[in-house]
Amino acid sequence: MDNANREQAAVATTILDRGVMYKIGEGDVTIRPLRFGTLLVISRMVAESNLTLEKIESGVTDQFRLFNDFGKLMLRCVAAAELNDRDKLSDNQISERADFYRDSLSAFQVYELFVHVLNLSGIQSFQHTIRLLLTLKERNLSPRHQGS
Repeated sequence: MDNANREQAAVATTILDRGVMYKIGEGDVTIRPLRFGTLLVISRMVAESNLTLEKIESGVTDQFRLFNDFGKLMLRCVAAAELNDRDKLSDNQISERADFYRDSLSAFQVYELFVHVLNLSGIQSFQHTIRLLLTLKERNLSPRHQGS
């Protein structure tokens, strides 16, 4: 890697480590790229919530229903993302932070923070990669294409 690329990579890393800062009244929330353990905690919460792709897609046309049904999950995911430290990711600390958001933020602000969590987590890129791999597998390795 040449010096220009190395410097650009260092700048990108610095920006990512800095995260996204969001102002809340007199304080602020900073969402940084998620550590693997934090991503697992959030994944567990999502799995336990019975959130499905169909429910997410229906939320595109009815955001209020999605927020009503999964607002608590969104608050907890944002709280876990902000804590982003294995020593702080207890249910009590996540609940405490989620309660603060519930009392301090509008629904739109919670949604905006949740979108930051998704963007900085790499979840969407991971999803696209998995979908591509499954599509390629189906297209190239399916028995109907192999003459079986």
